[in-house]
Amino acid sequence: WDWVVALAERVPRTAVKVAPGVPHELTPPGGVATWTSVEGTLVECELAWPALRTADDGTDVRRARVLRAGAVATVGATHALEAQTPPPVGEVGTWLHEPDDAVIRAGLVAEVAERLDGRLLDPRVAYVSTDRDLDLAPLTVRFRVRAALPYDLAALRAHLVGAAVGHVVVKKRATSLEPDDVRRRLRLPAAPGRATVLLTRIGERTVAVVADG
Repeated sequence: WDWVVALAERVPRTAVKVAPGVPHELTPPGGVATWTSVEGTLVECELAWPALRTADDGTDVRRARVLRAGAVATVGATHALEAQTPPPVGEVGTWLHEPDDAVIRAGLVAEVAERLDGRLLDPRVAYVSTDRDLDLAPLTVRFRVRAALPYDLAALRAHLVGAAVGHVVVKKRATSLEPDDVRRRLRLPAAPGRATVLLTRIGERTVAVVADG
């Protein structure tokens, strides 16, 4: 890394593409870091020195660029990650939004929550909830919530069977539960309905959010 910094001092119009796990503190002073994902996969980060700023960059110091299904979207922030104001925290609403991994890695969940006028379910978990139907795709994937239940396999199964759900997609965030294992153990009987189950943590509780499939 030292040789890259030394090169940039001599050649100010420098940018490097690095692995997306690069620490935020390696963003060049006055420069910008951009995390990019393609079709839901986080692929790279670009660190650009100040001389490579363009009019489109504005004063962003970190950005996320998301390419999905032919759409491209960018969100950014003009302040460092440690200066970010945390978003509000509240209950599960009518809609749940899952930020793209580029948004999360760039530390821009708060900016997405602000655009959505939403709230986190837990300050440490990147799910944003709203009461209005706002679509921020492709920066987020949104789910219409049917129910939010304290996680219990038998209770979850009873709820899905009662709703005539025969096929589920299980996703998780901030929990040790394994989606494939949960899906198998549900043993749902044949039924026409479909649903998405999002397993997450709210405080010390594990919660199953059942959404449209």
